[in-house]
Amino acid sequence: MTRLFTASLVFLAWAVSATANEPLWTDQDRLEKRDMVCVGTVLSAGKVGRIDDNHDLYMAVVEVTSMRKGGKTATGSRINVYYEFSSSGRNDRCPEYAELAKGEKATFYLRNVTDELKNELKIETVRESAFFLEMGSDVKKPDLLPKLDGESAKGLEIECRLTQTTFVVGEPVNTWCTVKNTTNSVKPIGWHPSTGKHFCLVQAGKVTWEGLLPMAVPQFDRPIMIQSNESHPGYVFFVPAHESIQILLTHKADQPVKFKGKILYDPVDPRGGWFGKDGPPWKNEWITSREFEYEVVAAGAK
Repeated sequence: MTRLFTASLVFLAWAVSATANEPLWTDQDRLEKRDMVCVGTVLSAGKVGRIDDNHDLYMAVVEVTSMRKGGKTATGSRINVYYEFSSSGRNDRCPEYAELAKGEKATFYLRNVTDELKNELKIETVRESAFFLEMGSDVKKPDLLPKLDGESAKGLEIECRLTQTTFVVGEPVNTWCTVKNTTNSVKPIGWHPSTGKHFCLVQAGKVTWEGLLPMAVPQFDRPIMIQSNESHPGYVFFVPAHESIQILLTHKADQPVKFKGKILYDPVDPRGGWFGKDGPPWKNEWITSREFEYEVVAAGAK
């Protein structure tokens, strides 16, 4: 995926300098420049403070599975890893900020938290077994992310709620959905900015995907890994183990109607697009919410 951005000449000169040095490090160079290097699994990650107007402080708890440098840390122990990220939520620095999520496994190249670094990061009390992750390239993650396919819904759960149950014709019908990853690994979730992909409101007793196709609007409250979907139009969200994302499903009814049914999520459009299959049997795994109801009435009848 290509990222486009605008930069001033001053920033551009600094970026060129950074990219001319840092990416040329070999793994051996990085090993020599860092105080502790380990392989581990992220157990938790989240914001813990504010450094300045442009930077937030994050901390991840990492369980060490093997050591490459720094013999005082035992395999199986847990360490606290501090790292910074932009307050804007955009990873637009060069070199990039580190981004960590629960369930990720990686090799971590870490610095000790010195008194000088403690002051720079505005850390009042340093946790035990604490280290600093300076940049994104100090984390070596496996290249392969889980593939979005017809079985990607396994291990996901979806719950939906309405803030009201009566709507007027032409008024947005908003359904708030929580998609939860119940597994111990990162799960991919498919999303497309237009209607007709992945989510469907299915009336009770109707054939699967014989229903309303709402617009799906993600509601992000933290950084999340997103990738363009190379095999189908749209995008893939990678949800960490045992975490959730919120998605608003919205549509407008053009006539009065009573709805009693469920929300269905399918990781891949089971119909093969508008010109694909037009009926069952479908082989994809999908998930559905609990049944709920709402009514759309004519203007003046609400």
